Amino acid sequence: GGMRGRHSEVAIATIEPLPAGEVSFTSIWELLDDFLRHHRRIGVRAIQPCPYGQAFVRFQQFHVRDFLIENSPHNYMNYHISFKPHNKG
Repeated sequence: GGMRGRHSEVAIATIEPLPAGEVSFTSIWELLDDFLRHHRRIGVRAIQPCPYGQAFVRFQQFHVRDFLIENSPHNYMNYHISFKPHNKG
């Protein structure tokens, strides 16, 4: 229990393996959006670039974020997608 901190619905997403070289954020956004919204049926408010991983993901509910963090990594296609709290970058 207890009160939730600020941004408790935000996680840092990391995708492995990424291709060598530069990867566009649009490609990262599309992969995360497809995994979360279509594959897992999870509501997402925003997916934004992040200096500590591939993206900040703002979920509609903090308990969904916590579930994804606790069960990381998630296998999706040929990738492993991991989530960690926004303040653990």
